[in-house]
Amino acid sequence: MTPEAFVHNLGRHRTTAIIRTSDSELAAAAMAAAIAGGIRFVEFGAGTVLDAAQVERAVEAGASFLVSPVFDPAIVRAASEAGS
Repeated sequence: MTPEAFVHNLGRHRTTAIIRTSDSELAAAAMAAAIAGGIRFVEFGAGTVLDAAQVERAVEAGASFLVSPVFDPAIVRAASEAGS
């Protein structure tokens, strides 16, 4: 999904579920419950990225979008280098 499509769809659905667990079975059950309840966007695990090291870990774990509370050139540079 392109960033533009993501923003469009998020605006259309207006909600997202955030799942935080290291238990894959629990994560799958929570995702199924969210989808059954009408949620169309689910965020897993990485949470808010605060520094370049967290960018690297999130991308290694499969993140394709990153969220940071502020504009930090080091985070942007790390994300760009990682291809996120």
